[in-house]
Amino acid sequence: MDVAPLWSRRQLCLGLAGATAAPLAVATHARPPQRYSYFSPGTGTVNLEQLSFEPTRLRSIGERLPSDFYVLTGLSRTLAKLSAGGQVQWQLDVQAGGGAHALGAFKRRLIVGFGQEILVVHHQSGRVTQRIQLPTASGEVIGFLRVQGDVLITGDSGETCTLQFYQLSLNARGDIRCSPLGRLRSKTQYPRDALFLAPDRLALADTFGHAVVLYERTDRWRERRRLYEYYPNMLDFRGDKLAVLSEHGNRLVQIDLHTGQRRTRIACPSPLFEDAGTKPQQIISEESTTITGETPPRQVCSADVSGNQTLYAANGFFDNGSSEIWVADSDNHRVAVFQNGNFMGAISGVNHPIRVIPEPVVIAG
Repeated sequence: MDVAPLWSRRQLCLGLAGATAAPLAVATHARPPQRYSYFSPGTGTVNLEQLSFEPTRLRSIGERLPSDFYVLTGLSRTLAKLSAGGQVQWQLDVQAGGGAHALGAFKRRLIVGFGQEILVVHHQSGRVTQRIQLPTASGEVIGFLRVQGDVLITGDSGETCTLQFYQLSLNARGDIRCSPLGRLRSKTQYPRDALFLAPDRLALADTFGHAVVLYERTDRWRERRRLYEYYPNMLDFRGDKLAVLSEHGNRLVQIDLHTGQRRTRIACPSPLFEDAGTKPQQIISEESTTITGETPPRQVCSADVSGNQTLYAANGFFDNGSSEIWVADSDNHRVAVFQNGNFMGAISGVNHPIRVIPEPVVIAG
């Protein structure tokens, strides 16, 4: 693969993870309402059968959000544009199987992975303008996709993952074309994101392997380093700092790749999650203490310290590069915005959001 020419032209700019914690003592109370999913240590995501997107339940909390935004929900397989106040501008429901995996933008078009195909969606109307078939190397469904400048990265969903790289362009009719650039065969388990740090450096969120894997390419791609994190789901890179959203670590951690120093940018307000140095094994051993009577029980961050400041199995985020971070706070069922690490506002009632993109980013592209 040769990405150096792409880098010089333009700077290179999905998912449920069941936990593997120790078995729990299960309470005998009735199950919670079936409308929303939640994460339970040792069990995984509960209420998977509930797939509805319910606009009537959307509520604005705290300050008004900075802009309209696009949100992708994993279980309902819905892509929607919501206003800053939580009103639905449009929604696209995809009934095909395979689930929703990730959301990106290219040339004012939204690109979303559903099952084994990629849909191109008009950002103003929500209309599907194009369907792109990109078979995965393993035959599995698309596990994730990322649009980084004019490069598309896809990964299949399986116990091992092959990443495939494509250059994006528009043909004479304005349709998106995907030209193969190469691939990377990884030793990872159900990864949820990948991005280029440089033309010859790549980071991959090895979600079930509890690590971020760093690769370098000379004659071929080689694994160079692993950074531990509990269920890493989505990545971002600015300067020399890699931001990692830890899905069941309920935090957004920033890692300086030169010094190795870690700091927590947003987290559930519990020392177990706030401490950026907490290793996966420690979280596994302590995450299952809850005070609720739900069956199966919730994770400690939801049951014991829930509130606006917490995260609960967040799957996606968007850093605007200044003080605001948008979070698809999946099992809190909201899209939340944090300013300088503090809760600013949210739209709640979004059933299991997994990706969010503010509208100005799409329009600017």
